Amino acid sequence: MFKRFGIAVVVAAVLFGLALIPQAEAGYGHVFKTGDGKWDGNIKTTSTYNMAEVVLYDLKPNVKASTLKVRLCSRSTGSCTNYKTVGDFEGSYLVSFTYLKPATYDVDVMYTGSGSVSGKLDAIAGREVPKN
Repeated sequence: MFKRFGIAVVVAAVLFGLALIPQAEAGYGHVFKTGDGKWDGNIKTTSTYNMAEVVLYDLKPNVKASTLKVRLCSRSTGSCTNYKTVGDFEGSYLVSFTYLKPATYDVDVMYTGSGSVSGKLDAIAGREVPKN
C-alpha cells in the first residue's frame, strides 16, 4: 500500500515538474525499433530544463520494462550517458536523466532480449525540483 503510494507521489511530482515545459523542448510520438542502427528520438535540454524523461509505449511485442535500456548521446560532443534500465511505474515505462548539460541529445533504446522491439517514445525535458 505504502509502496504504491510512494511510487504515485514520485510519478506525480515528476509529471508536475514537467507540466510547464515549452513545446519546443519536447519530442512526442517518435516511432522506434531497437537494433535498426537509427536514433530512436531526440530531446533538447537547456540550463533551465536540464532533466529528461523518456517514456516508452505501444510496444510490440509487449516486453518487461527491465529488458529495455535507454541512453542519451549529445549531438555536439558525441558523448553518451550510460544505459539506464527502464522502470515500470504503474504501467508507464519510463527512465529519467538528471543534471544534463544544455544540448540536443539523440535517444537510443536497446532491447536486451532476442529479436527487436518497436513502439513509440516521448522525450520530455524538465526542470530539476529543488530539494528543501
